[in-house]
Amino acid sequence: MAILKSLRGLWAKKRNDAELREEFLFHIEAEIQKNIGSGMSAEEARRVALVEFGGVQQTREAVQQIHWWWRIDSILQDVRYAVRTLAKSPTFSLVAVLTIALGIGANTAIFSTFMAALYPTWGLPRTDQLVNIREATATSRGFLVSVADFEDYRQRQHSFQQLSLWMAQSVNLTGRERPERLIGEFISDNYFEMLGVKPVLGRTFVSGEGRPGAAYVAVLGYTAWKNRFNGEANVLGRQIIINNESYAVIGVVPENLEKLVPTGVYVTAQHHPAYTMDRGAKTMGLMGRLKDGVSRPRAVADLEAIAGSLAHDFPATNAGRHIEIDTLREMLRGELRAPLLMLSGAVGLVLLIMCANLGNLLLARGVSRQKEIAVRAALGAARSRLFRQFFFESLVVALTGGALGVMVALQFLGIIKKISPVDLGLGGAEILDGRALLFTAAVALMAGLFFGTAPAWQFSKTDAGLAFNSGARQTASRNHSWLRSAFVILQTALAVVLLVSSSLLLKSLAALANTGAGFRTDHLLTMEYRVPRNKYPTAESQANFHRQVQEKLQSVPGVVSAGYVQALPFSGNWGEIAFQLPGTSAPRNADLSALTNLVSPSYFATAQIPLLRGRIFSDSDDARAELAVIVSNTFAREFLPGKEPLGKEVRFTDTTQVTDGQSPNLKRAVIVGVVGDTKQMSRHEVVRPQIYFSYAQVPGIFGTLMVRTAIDPMQLGDAIQSAVWSVDKDQPVWRVRTMDSLLDQDLSSTRFLVSLISAFGGVALLLSAIGTFGLVNHNVQQRLRELGIRMALGAQPRDVWRMVVWEGTRLGAIGGAVGLAVSAAVTGLIRSLLFGVERFDMFSFATAFMAMVIVAAVAAYLPARRATRVDPLMALRYE
Repeated sequence: MAILKSLRGLWAKKRNDAELREEFLFHIEAEIQKNIGSGMSAEEARRVALVEFGGVQQTREAVQQIHWWWRIDSILQDVRYAVRTLAKSPTFSLVAVLTIALGIGANTAIFSTFMAALYPTWGLPRTDQLVNIREATATSRGFLVSVADFEDYRQRQHSFQQLSLWMAQSVNLTGRERPERLIGEFISDNYFEMLGVKPVLGRTFVSGEGRPGAAYVAVLGYTAWKNRFNGEANVLGRQIIINNESYAVIGVVPENLEKLVPTGVYVTAQHHPAYTMDRGAKTMGLMGRLKDGVSRPRAVADLEAIAGSLAHDFPATNAGRHIEIDTLREMLRGELRAPLLMLSGAVGLVLLIMCANLGNLLLARGVSRQKEIAVRAALGAARSRLFRQFFFESLVVALTGGALGVMVALQFLGIIKKISPVDLGLGGAEILDGRALLFTAAVALMAGLFFGTAPAWQFSKTDAGLAFNSGARQTASRNHSWLRSAFVILQTALAVVLLVSSSLLLKSLAALANTGAGFRTDHLLTMEYRVPRNKYPTAESQANFHRQVQEKLQSVPGVVSAGYVQALPFSGNWGEIAFQLPGTSAPRNADLSALTNLVSPSYFATAQIPLLRGRIFSDSDDARAELAVIVSNTFAREFLPGKEPLGKEVRFTDTTQVTDGQSPNLKRAVIVGVVGDTKQMSRHEVVRPQIYFSYAQVPGIFGTLMVRTAIDPMQLGDAIQSAVWSVDKDQPVWRVRTMDSLLDQDLSSTRFLVSLISAFGGVALLLSAIGTFGLVNHNVQQRLRELGIRMALGAQPRDVWRMVVWEGTRLGAIGGAVGLAVSAAVTGLIRSLLFGVERFDMFSFATAFMAMVIVAAVAAYLPARRATRVDPLMALRYE
């Protein structure tokens, strides 16, 4: 209540002043009448009364200072004075505001990107409770579980509100003008209930629709409903053909759900092509919502107990497995964390550099205002009031820059969204939500507090006598110079950190670009397809489809050769297999692990992967022949060192072909060939051992065509699609792209990071140069008299030039040395982002240091030229 009364007093200040004045006058008049009554003259009575009260104005101010509202009014006066003072120096104010706006704008943009990418809302309740569950082993992260294991987990667990199967996989939408491909999700019937999703049209699945034999129903994604069905409400009940089966549309879910997985259509899990109750078939993902108050470790322990029981009961399929749990954010966005953290750190360094420049500007301005400060101090201004004045000036600059920084952030976000290789979730202006605006305000306040305090503290203790003495004032200015030098050294050191980091990343990018994929990527066109298992139910029918497509492609003009592969390198598809090598030194029953792939016999020739030993697959390697495999050179070197790999037996205890969702029960195979190493996921990865199977012996429903052409590959896109449709008119193909574009895409994330870090490094270098120039130029201005005396006493212009340039170079060298020491520690944080370059790369460190020293010397050049042109006579008359 007291504060409210004080605030009311602030708004009623004029009325309170009038009432206070009237009360004083009343008491003075009463005292005057009392004095007159005691025999004094009217003039004498008034004089004595005023002496008694000590003056109306002084007494009134003393009474006002008792009230809280007077302090607020005093602060508002300081703010108004700060605004007027800044308005009288438009150049300084504009430079300061733009400096802080650029720093805060860049930080706000990166912060918004970080929050949108790693902490999206998705429009779902309690996303912190949503987790992804994996059955991991010593050699595999274990992304998938079997349907049978899922049923046991669901029935026995005590930590989850609900568990649900899910698997995203492309599906064929046919029965329309031309076949189309959609991203489909195969889910349990409680999936939407678990997420907390309400449909925008119709309904979602209900209990029982996820059981085998239930009605064929589907739920559409929002974008698919809008684009493929024109957003029509009468889509409910319509029959659509997915994977050669007819489904009735029962509902449409909200658009925000596509931020999880951009799904076009949802059907229940029993319709997945590899749905089976075989415990060895790890075909589905597992997601759950934790109960209130249940932690991840507790949930892991709960499922671990069940996994242990299953391992005891079913050792052939479940032995050696343990449970790991990821949050939904970690599962979907985990790979973005490291680069976004680095960007946040880089832009934070830029902000510190900009704020150091702001501090330098305020210090330089304070030096030029020493006479004003001295006058105010001589007239009775307390040091606290002077401190507050400087502080509020810096705060006004920081808050104004923060407001402008919001608009700068929007521009930065547009640039980031345009050059980002992946969708970071930067959709619309709503990205600058309450979190981002709060961050902007906090950074602006911190900038004002931190870098406004040092100048305020320095100049609030100005000695009035010193300030009015010209020579002594120059000495005082030099005393303040140490703080400005510290600011310059700070921003120089931070700039060196960014330069070292960007240099390391540039060398890493160059090393990646020069790293081969293991095969020739030029003139290669690729496209993917997935045949419906219910249309091609047997291994023979699947193999025949792949063979017929390849034969059709061979007759297309411009095609040199064609092959097909299940998991195309650099496409994001991959497979892994666990195996044993009888007769080797590996412990008995110990599973080894390698990447696996299905290929046609012509794949190696089309990709131009060299055959090092033995033979490639032939037409005779079909379902009737002994199972043959081809291994990579790394496989032979790592698992069969010093031995002849050809003819060696490979036994499979578990096989998971992730891209096809199958678990073939392969028991024995013979190595017939060794081929060169290739990279599968990215050029950044370490080459892993690989095992190749023949499509004719282990056919699958998913494949990728690879076509080597004699002309520009994209010119044959339509002809190749037509060749596929000539085999099956209802078979869509998608992701029509060249192999070179995939390799370029593989570098896009690194290129994006390097571009932004290098840009921030360039900005930091420029700002450091500006800071060095400002300090040296200011010092020359303050030392004009000294320089004039030096030259009058015989100093040569070149001596003065060297002295001034050395001042700037020395600052650059000191800041550079400090920056190298900091970089030695910081580069450890980006080690995971480097490839083909050591974190202590001497070239990068030396280049960054020399660049900083040279830039500092160049920044000091103009002030040095000015110093050499000082007229000694004019300098001696200075003030």
